[in-house]
Amino acid sequence: MNEEKKLSLDIAVQSIKLLIALATSVLAFTVTFPTGFNQHCIGWLIKIAWIFLTVSVVSGVLVLHKIIGTLEKNKNFSLYESWIRGLSLIQIFSFLLGVSCIAFLMLIK
Repeated sequence: MNEEKKLSLDIAVQSIKLLIALATSVLAFTVTFPTGFNQHCIGWLIKIAWIFLTVSVVSGVLVLHKIIGTLEKNKNFSLYESWIRGLSLIQIFSFLLGVSCIAFLMLIK
């Protein structure tokens, strides 16, 4: 594997790990301190945010495992394979939706 491919793989793995860490920390913060949100009016929205953040973490772990498994089988693989790209997009969009729900809750407080 050439140096450019190693660098792109390293950047992709680091960004996946970063999103996993961010989603986990936002999830832990909102579960630990739920009193900052209006529980009676929009309690269902925080639960939707938790679901989105959990999906982001799970899809991030799955994409990391898929990269490792694909790299072990085929040394000349591409990060643009359908499974890797699809799971990465699910991770990114579910993280954005989860954080957007929480930001909306913070704004209407």
